[in-house]
Amino acid sequence: MEYQKIRELQDWPRQEAFDHFYHQVVTAVTLTADVDVAPLLQACRERGLRFFPSFLHLLSRVVNRHDAFKMGHNAEGEPVIWKQVSPSYTVFQEEDSSFYSLSTEYVPEFEAFYRQVVLDIEQSKPLQGPQWKEEPPNRFYVSCIPWLHYRGFNMQMYGDGKLLCPIFTWGKFERSGDKTVMPLTIQIHHASADGFHIAQLFQELQWEVDHFSEEQAGA
Repeated sequence: MEYQKIRELQDWPRQEAFDHFYHQVVTAVTLTADVDVAPLLQACRERGLRFFPSFLHLLSRVVNRHDAFKMGHNAEGEPVIWKQVSPSYTVFQEEDSSFYSLSTEYVPEFEAFYRQVVLDIEQSKPLQGPQWKEEPPNRFYVSCIPWLHYRGFNMQMYGDGKLLCPIFTWGKFERSGDKTVMPLTIQIHHASADGFHIAQLFQELQWEVDHFSEEQAGA
């Protein structure tokens, strides 16, 4: 897995901000905003696609465009920016209301990624109870609360306060006029990203949803 060590970056404009929030004022940022998923839902219905792996690919695509969302630590514990990151996501089990975690390697091609996520979920169904598999270090986290359309969500993190990768959570979508809005929450270390980066991610993600098509999906 390829990466750049943050301490070795030359003329990095965020170096001072990174050092401040990583070493001195350890801070996490949480923000929730709505995404209009109506275009994606319609495309999924027309093409017989599942919403979760489809949206997961669009989110992964945007995440992988920006260094702010690709930070983590190498095996030596050094802060790095990965060349590519992949989602680690939770899967709910209706039988006992538990969940387990899966990771699927991100690939830019929609069809290949979509099929692999579906396959990973289907092959994991025999699992019973909470399962915590070893995760790749170049990951970001995803979970869902599909039973609730919420306005705000915050996860209290404990430990050394050094988790640099983003955590995404989305909830139940509902109709609002001519839109179908879904709350999406990002929680991320302030050393990794500022409000500008988060706003940019939401704007680009909305564009991807609005322009989801067979051509862009690679189908």
